Amino acid sequence: MLAKLSLRNIRHSLRDYAVYFFTLIIGVTIFYTFNAIDTQTSMLASSAASSSSFDLLNNALGAVSVFVSVVLGLLIVYASRFLMKRRNKEFALYLLLGMKKRAVSTLLLLETLLIGIGSLGVGLLLGCFLSQLMSALVANLFGADMSTYRFVISFTAIAKTIWHFAFMYLVVILLNTRSVGRMQLIDLMNSGDESEPIKLKNPILCIIVFIIAAAILGIAYYVTSNVAMLNSASAIGICIMMGCVGTFLLFWSISGMLMRVLQRMKPLYFKDLNCFTFRQVSSKINTVVFSMSCICIMLFFTICTLSSAFSLRNDLYGCMPEDVSMTYGSTYSAGTPMPITLPELYAKHGQDVTEHLSSYSECLMYDGNEAHIDTDAAEKNGVGSLELSYLSSWFPSIVSLSDYNALRQFYGESPLELGDDEWVYVCGDPNTSDLYERMGKGNVTIEVFGATLKPAETCVVNNPSRMSTVGSFGALIVPDALVQGQQPVCDNIVGIYQASTDEERKALDEQVTSTFHSIETAEEEQDENASLMRIQTKTEALEGLISGTATLTLVCLYIGTVFLVASGALLALRGLSDSIDSAPRYDILRKIGASERSINRSLLHQMAVLFLLPLILACFHSIFGMQFMMFFLRFENPEINIAGSVIGTLVIILAIYGGYFLTTYLGSKRIIKGN
Repeated sequence: MLAKLSLRNIRHSLRDYAVYFFTLIIGVTIFYTFNAIDTQTSMLASSAASSSSFDLLNNALGAVSVFVSVVLGLLIVYASRFLMKRRNKEFALYLLLGMKKRAVSTLLLLETLLIGIGSLGVGLLLGCFLSQLMSALVANLFGADMSTYRFVISFTAIAKTIWHFAFMYLVVILLNTRSVGRMQLIDLMNSGDESEPIKLKNPILCIIVFIIAAAILGIAYYVTSNVAMLNSASAIGICIMMGCVGTFLLFWSISGMLMRVLQRMKPLYFKDLNCFTFRQVSSKINTVVFSMSCICIMLFFTICTLSSAFSLRNDLYGCMPEDVSMTYGSTYSAGTPMPITLPELYAKHGQDVTEHLSSYSECLMYDGNEAHIDTDAAEKNGVGSLELSYLSSWFPSIVSLSDYNALRQFYGESPLELGDDEWVYVCGDPNTSDLYERMGKGNVTIEVFGATLKPAETCVVNNPSRMSTVGSFGALIVPDALVQGQQPVCDNIVGIYQASTDEERKALDEQVTSTFHSIETAEEEQDENASLMRIQTKTEALEGLISGTATLTLVCLYIGTVFLVASGALLALRGLSDSIDSAPRYDILRKIGASERSINRSLLHQMAVLFLLPLILACFHSIFGMQFMMFFLRFENPEINIAGSVIGTLVIILAIYGGYFLTTYLGSKRIIKGN
């Protein structure tokens, strides 16, 4: 009998809580799909990524899956407890008919098991098919060969998914059993009979809190926009905390001010069903301040992570065109002067650094501490003391004009022109370009090796991302005469092999690398404090780029999608539950003559505010959050463009989040529809 009753209850619940069951299925599907990547990657014959790259990806996704399971678990527990409250009348009827609390617990146990088994079954089935599409995405990200692809089911991922979700459902069962044990018949019978009062908060207090929230968010926005101020993990943590606190206070103050403000706008307030709509909206916001704050933060995180992920994906194959890059000395702005250059070092050991190179370019870098900014002039032109301190700590290396132009010619770029008493900043870090632009407009001079240089007419040049020699830290370009007689701190050589096939290029990789490391070992044996030596081949660079970027892309996609689904599900569940509570109010509206069209419009406006309010604030947060993300994205690629990525992210959000909104509105419309 209990089993039959459980099945009937589930069929009935499916009509009112389809969003809940749909979210469970999607959660299982996403969890399986990303955890099945381990099996998918094991069969891909990769041409651009080694097994270690796939190991990095699988380990990262495994760690993230723990976090995702916690998020989904909290969502399931929250939704289950929320739905329990909606069934108080039903439970009261069971108790009135003589059913024991133990029987009610057994009934809930059967329902939870049936829902869990059904959600797991459908979710795993969808995940098996979706994971095949994920295989194509992973192969594309890692540049792998799909010729060995075959349809495969990951039994390890199935077991992991069942284990995680079984644990979640066990927690739900225990909580439901505890709730049933605390049930009192009188409380169950009276639940929902009284309309929830709208507690109007003190308007003066709300205004004060609103101003405080705006000030906190304003400070957080300002600090985020000035990345130089976020110079430590604690500073970033404080900024994030300020954003969370400011978001909560903003929703709290709005929930108190909204009704007061609208009541004073009498022509609008008393038009059609607006007074009813406004009271419903105010009641919703007033009771879900914390929930809407959390949803807003999750949506903000989703927008930033998905936009960054797609931006990384677009830049995945923007690797270096040279076959090999060799460095002798320190690439930082300050370092130990080198007594000899890299070609001289090779000659010392009886080798020729250019032996296997068809073309190459050499770039010498000099100590950046030999450059001194006219701080008084800089401060007069809007460069603050904190920004000057930042410039001093990250001052670029000094490069002669001829060396940099030779490097540009190697990469197919047009040469720069520079006067005998001028400087140009090559922008490796785009976040400092504005500072140098201001110094250029203010004619701020820089003293280099005792000579005073003024800014060139075009004093800031964006360094192409493929020019990795000066791409990471930037460079101060000065006339050749200033570096005569000075000892460099770093020597960089980039070159292209004398090879026409991949096999020849691979053989030269091994030969050139072996020679380089043999010289490095010999130098270290002669002198423990020998200058640093580094070599990177195109193959290594491509593998590292693909491995790190692809892993970060999939992790961001994983977390962002889960957060988006969780946000939409929470709001949808809340909206449907509110519609069930408010159904008698809509019957009263019909009895007093309200048209069905006006009632539906009122419901649409309520749902629109419920869904759009956290999304709009999240988008506003993202404007400044993406500026912080761009600091790191442009640090690797100054030419990166996120416009397309942001548009793609918004399309995904509108599709999933908008789908939840539409489903909630249609479901609520059916719930409040009169008999």
